Amino acid sequence: MQNTIDLTALRPRLATASDILFTREIETTEWPYDLRRFALFKRKMDGKVMTFRAISWYSAISKLYVLPVDANTSPSGGSFPIAWSCKNKPLLAGEIEHIPECIRPKFMDEYLKKKTVPVSCLKGLNDRNLIIDSLLMLDPTGEGISAKFIFNDMVIINPYCRSAAIDYICSSLGKDRNIYRSSLVKLLHKYLWFGGGPSALMNLGPRQGGPGISRVGVNKQKPGPLSGLETMALEIATFSEGNSVAAKRQRPIGLRDIDIFAAALYLHWATEKLSLIETYREILKNHYRKWSSHLIPTETMFYNHASQIIERDELKRIRNGEELTAQYDNARIGQAGDLTGGVIEILDVDGFSAKIRVAARVGGKIVPISIVVIFGVSRLSGVVLGYEIAVTGENAESFRRCIASAYTPKSDRAFQLGLDDTKGLLHGNIDAIFVDNGAGASESVIKIACDQMSLKRILPPPARGDLKGVGEGLNCIMVRLMANEKSGYTRGKDPLSKKIRRKKSKNPPIPLDDFERLLLKSINFYNLYTNKRRLRTWQMRNAGVGIAAASIFKYTQAQRRGDAARVLSVAELQDRFIPWLPRTCQKGLITFMKDRFTSTAMEGFFNEHAKANGDVENPEVLVKRVSGSPYKLLWKREDGVVDVLTMTDEDKRTHSATSWKGVDIDHFTQHIEDIVLKGKKNRNSGKVAVKDHDKLVAAERGRGNPLALLAGSSIKEARKNAKRFRDQEHGKLEVEAQNVRNDTNVSRLEVHSDSCEMERLFERGLYAELGLDGQGAQP
Repeated sequence: MQNTIDLTALRPRLATASDILFTREIETTEWPYDLRRFALFKRKMDGKVMTFRAISWYSAISKLYVLPVDANTSPSGGSFPIAWSCKNKPLLAGEIEHIPECIRPKFMDEYLKKKTVPVSCLKGLNDRNLIIDSLLMLDPTGEGISAKFIFNDMVIINPYCRSAAIDYICSSLGKDRNIYRSSLVKLLHKYLWFGGGPSALMNLGPRQGGPGISRVGVNKQKPGPLSGLETMALEIATFSEGNSVAAKRQRPIGLRDIDIFAAALYLHWATEKLSLIETYREILKNHYRKWSSHLIPTETMFYNHASQIIERDELKRIRNGEELTAQYDNARIGQAGDLTGGVIEILDVDGFSAKIRVAARVGGKIVPISIVVIFGVSRLSGVVLGYEIAVTGENAESFRRCIASAYTPKSDRAFQLGLDDTKGLLHGNIDAIFVDNGAGASESVIKIACDQMSLKRILPPPARGDLKGVGEGLNCIMVRLMANEKSGYTRGKDPLSKKIRRKKSKNPPIPLDDFERLLLKSINFYNLYTNKRRLRTWQMRNAGVGIAAASIFKYTQAQRRGDAARVLSVAELQDRFIPWLPRTCQKGLITFMKDRFTSTAMEGFFNEHAKANGDVENPEVLVKRVSGSPYKLLWKREDGVVDVLTMTDEDKRTHSATSWKGVDIDHFTQHIEDIVLKGKKNRNSGKVAVKDHDKLVAAERGRGNPLALLAGSSIKEARKNAKRFRDQEHGKLEVEAQNVRNDTNVSRLEVHSDSCEMERLFERGLYAELGLDGQGAQP
């Protein structure tokens, strides 16, 4: 009966003349009670429980051979038709009730009508039909044509003929009769149960459940082998004296259990966001508290059905919400370049945590710290246009400078750091800025960078993570490019990456200038050699443009016309990216952050304004702070002329800071002293804490370090010192861009000579500890 059995020698037996004569007599005889072969009927005396299928009628002895069947079960085991004698106890015609076919599954009739049925039903069907034909049929012609086979009623009527047919099958297949007989009887029983025909022996997979079909409410006992608890209960019952303990099997899951599971999953798992195990505990507490252990669904049973219920009722969508479902579960077919439309130059601004150790002096020692880099990546071509080393982390100022870097050339800085190849360090014009909802994208920065620069502001669409992938892809590439450095590492989680990361953690960190050199080198390599073939249009291909990001960017910039192609000067960039703030001029003085600023030009401006008739009103002017210099301000007159304001000598003497943050600290200490004088606190309230004192000392020392002054009493202070140095460099460019007189140089601030000497000694010690000479290069 298996596919491995050789059935080549198996065929129905050849019918003799007496067999043909007997068969014709059976077929021509009228059946009692209007029955026919394989017809279904019931007897009124049996009620509505029993159903029978007519198999054979032997009129010579007035016996009807029937097979009891049940529409609610499938054939199990093997039994032969039973004989009813209609001679001694004849049935009245009114006691027989003909019923329509209800035993045979629908897919068996669909197969006869050439309709599609599950493939699993047909597995081994031809072999089983051949075996049953050889057992139950006769071939009158010997040609082996199945349409001419005749039903051999003697196999049903005569036990000896049935035994001979079974012996014929076993000998043809080379099987042991004692072993194979039971299989043949089961096959015959199934054939008669479903009313014969080519489809009666189809597999019953769809009725037994099948793919996606539940057996809940159908199983009378739990399917599968005994569980651990059931096995233990059976052993206890077996070895108990007098078998006084009954072994109880676990109850199968019913329809009521499924309803309880569904309601609990919706309430506790989907709505209240509980875990599955917590939901199961709630089910036990609320619905099965007083039940016997073998009647309570086990945790494994609950898990098996919970996954199906969650999928059926879409509970995962309810649990996660529409936003998370659309963002992480639903299909996302968009691309990062969709927002550009093939023509709009969008700058994607994002932060990148460099996987490389940078040197900082903390408490007299060189310690490694992490550095964040803000990248500006073109979505139209894929090139890195702007960057900014955010020493103190992502904030509004680093975001602004990254956008400005996209407009400014980077070759000069690269040459200062010792790079020769700068073909991939590009700059150009953009149309819009794509920002994520991070720390750098504050409202004030967006207003300055977008409104004043006539740039469009593009925010991430809701639940569209497929449109945000430009920065993330660049971050991964930068990690790999920097991994070859002595202190560089990757974020891989495999054992080898972890081992390399632990090994490189012992290497000395690199100075900040070396890090910037490596960063520019990586950007140059990325722009020149990254494959961006999906961003190259067919017009670019026809024009001979390569697939590298730099080639595509140069082509797209060459297509810009009018104001979109105009190159902005440094003065225009500084003017647009740093906001002008309104302040009132009082007697020639401008108050900014509690300090007073003035200049000869401001004094003359106020005097001219005071000549007007009537009361003298304080005019309003626009001022702008200079990065890195807390003692200088830029101010703009009504005619557009820009000049420099200087902090008054009196206020300047109250400060020792070199940054605007240091000025805040000075005001803070002055506020504490004011509290002491007024007696509003106890005698210790005016003392400056050690941490605040370290901040003041670090602020006083933080000037002019070629290594970006990455040093301080703590890692936080080292970051601030480095930021002050970079602010001074930006401030120098801001003042020079406004064509201010040479005597207003802010690259070096006014400090005492002893402080300068202290700073030179400090720098010399840092170089010696890093093993560098005075120019920042290896000796």
